[in-house]
Amino acid sequence: MSILTYRVTHLPDLEKTEYHVRYGDDPASRLFKMQDNFLYTLHTIANQYPLTCSLVYAYNPHELEQDKKLQIFVRVNFESSLDQKDLKQVHKIFANSFWHDFYKIEEVADSVFAELNWAKHISFGIKQEEKLLPTVKRDKAPSHYYLIQPFEPNPENDFVGFASKLEAYENRALIEVLIRPTNLLNDEQWGLENLLRALSSLTSYEVKTSEISGKVIEQPIDPVAERALRQFEDLREDIQSQRLYEVSIRILAENQFNASLLLNEFWVESSQKPLYREIGIDQEDARFSQAIESVKKGTRFSQAIWVEYWNKLPENSPLMKLARLHRLFTVEEVKACFRVVVPDPVVVFSGIPKETDLKSQESDKSILLGWQAGKPKNQGQALLKSLNKHVFICGVPGSGKTTAVLNLLFQLWTEHSIPFLVIEPAKTEYRSMFKCTYDEAALSKDNDPTTHAYIKARNVPDAIAKMQADLQIFSLGNERVCPFRFNPFAFYGKTTLDEHISTLEACFRAAMPLFGPLPALLAEAIEQVYALFGWQPQDRAEDGLKQGREFPNMQDLYEAITTILETKQYSSDVAGDIKTALEVRIGGLLRRSVGSMLNTRTSVPGIGSLLERPVILEMDSLNEEQANLMTMFILATLRQYARITRKSGSLLKHVVVIEEAHNIVGTDAKGAAEEGASNPKAEATKYIVRMLAEMRA
Repeated sequence: MSILTYRVTHLPDLEKTEYHVRYGDDPASRLFKMQDNFLYTLHTIANQYPLTCSLVYAYNPHELEQDKKLQIFVRVNFESSLDQKDLKQVHKIFANSFWHDFYKIEEVADSVFAELNWAKHISFGIKQEEKLLPTVKRDKAPSHYYLIQPFEPNPENDFVGFASKLEAYENRALIEVLIRPTNLLNDEQWGLENLLRALSSLTSYEVKTSEISGKVIEQPIDPVAERALRQFEDLREDIQSQRLYEVSIRILAENQFNASLLLNEFWVESSQKPLYREIGIDQEDARFSQAIESVKKGTRFSQAIWVEYWNKLPENSPLMKLARLHRLFTVEEVKACFRVVVPDPVVVFSGIPKETDLKSQESDKSILLGWQAGKPKNQGQALLKSLNKHVFICGVPGSGKTTAVLNLLFQLWTEHSIPFLVIEPAKTEYRSMFKCTYDEAALSKDNDPTTHAYIKARNVPDAIAKMQADLQIFSLGNERVCPFRFNPFAFYGKTTLDEHISTLEACFRAAMPLFGPLPALLAEAIEQVYALFGWQPQDRAEDGLKQGREFPNMQDLYEAITTILETKQYSSDVAGDIKTALEVRIGGLLRRSVGSMLNTRTSVPGIGSLLERPVILEMDSLNEEQANLMTMFILATLRQYARITRKSGSLLKHVVVIEEAHNIVGTDAKGAAEEGASNPKAEATKYIVRMLAEMRA
């Protein structure tokens, strides 16, 4: 005897793109079809090498490894010994079937079924057999009619409901669906035909002449006989037109109640009409040890029968030839019960992993993102080096985007000493890092085990103290709270003036709509103000600073562009529109607290010190256009600074968070802002995409 045993190590996630690419919009339907086809393959193999194949669901709530509480096995038991060449060939068939395309399986020793001492009861499920008495007296009528209720398969059975119930009961159990490809035996064929002839005779129209009166009397037809005839005719048609399997469905449990519940759940899931007979065997039954042994060996247990009927039937009864019919299933019936669970996107099994389940990264250089819902031992971790690829966080309002970023930033600084810069254009949520406290009494009431695991793993009290000691918050445009000075005309290192002017032009275009001649006027004015301070287009920042040159400021730009406008020979209407636009867009940057922030020659703090520690830049005091412009100025400065300080292949040094990024880049990035004007979102999108690609490289 040769045995092959496999364990399913994970279930497929049918929402993955690769399944939709390979199998279309409904990969689940393809998986159903492939599982069905596998049954035909088994039948073909069995013609050469007689075999029994069993699908086993084993649940152990006491298993220490969360992802091994629910285990799925498939076992192939050959009735004779196969040489290694033939076994290898069968293994290849498994390796290249739906198991390979959807499930990951591994070959295991058959000893996994050796320890079954915990089982105290076994329930077998068979098709429901009935013994019905005749309702009409008729010559040659039998003492009773034998019927088998048909098994009406549920073709949409994915076993999700059954597996969920198995976990929900939280009791140890083993469910085995054992199938043996077979054919109808000659004796069974003969017995079935004889039964049909007898039933046909009993349901045909007959008359009888009375010996006393000589009258012709009609023989009544028994409706029970008619029912039996219809059922056996349907049965004959099915078993003669489809492949057959001898099936054993058995449930091992710690008590009869659990076994009966699970058997009922199984039959409800797999059939449209759950008509079955339960054959229960407990420890006191003489058959129990033999039944357990059959499970260990993966063989049939022929004594699981309706004892009250078959043991009282005379041995010479023609019905004895049909004793196997209650466990014969057609391939269409087997498809509904020999099913490896087909997971859906909603139900999460706590005892067996999906291929996309979170897996812990065994590295100190990682960020803990959280725990998988329903599987608190599955940690979601991201390696620090993966942040070099950039991160996009999205979700509906209130879904936890900011909370996720706060968690990430806390760990970056307190555990890895990686500074960050948060650009917050509309809200002031990130200052909560400065206000948060560690309330042990309140946390003790939290029953979520992941909360306490996080506190212990991240040393939260010390982390809060470190963050609050080092965090800097600047409220841009609010002079009463930590004033911020920023000169967008300053540039750094080996950056040339020509490059910086192009960057400034891109920033203005990305933050405010510029129509008509405004872009050209702005470009000319920027060049002119630098020339007034002695700068030439090819000058590098480090060279100019060594020569004592200053950078222009926003007031210089406003004066230059106003002077240039006066030299242009525009019509009065055009000149008036341009002057108004300049006053609104550039002049507005010189007034009130915004002017104090931007109309400066020196940035305070400098870009270097700004990137050395955790910093939050709040812009809720600015209007949307001003906030977008400041965001672009800061990103441009970061881009320049990164060019002159980074080293190729270096580890993660700094993280920038652009909150509410849809204010700058969005789905309408290709739309027109107003007729004849540039589109700020389109310009911002192009700039940020180039920046991300460059900083990644």
